[in-house]
Amino acid sequence: MAEFIPRKRPGNILKAFAQLARPQVHLALVGDGIILEEMRELASELGIQKQVHFLGLRRDIPILIRASVATLIASSQEGLPNCVMESLALLESR
Repeated sequence: MAEFIPRKRPGNILKAFAQLARPQVHLALVGDGIILEEMRELASELGIQKQVHFLGLRRDIPILIRASVATLIASSQEGLPNCVMESLALLESR
């Protein structure tokens, strides 16, 4: 649930996910931005392209959060991230 721009650091999430080395686990990334294609290429280079799903812009974020096990954030600049507050609120209502 983020804009694909450098300060959001989606590459760090992809690199960490690759190190997890669990083929049964999948990663869904929601959003769009100037480095989206670069992140698709990175997922391929890391060999995780079949586990990483770039979902684009979505309007069903609450459904995606409830279907998830975790919400990840790697941004280098966030005061009070909306995605964290939304995730906590929705997970609490499970």
